[in-house]
Amino acid sequence: MSRCGLHTSTAGGLREMLARAGALGESAAQIFVKSNRQWRISPLAEGEADGFLAGKKAQDLWVCAHAGYLINVA
Repeated sequence: MSRCGLHTSTAGGLREMLARAGALGESAAQIFVKSNRQWRISPLAEGEADGFLAGKKAQDLWVCAHAGYLINVA
């Protein structure tokens, strides 16, 4: 099965990302693992990872993590 998706914002948390992906009809999504403009990493809220994994499975959504641009050594 082919997957179709795009870079999907995680603004508002992973639950909001899943809602956006669902509204857009995505079967795949790419997300940044942290802000792409700074080194600081915000911790996930309690239960957010479990909720994300359950939601991803329920939507049959394939998610690819994208590292921040700061590590680009080119």
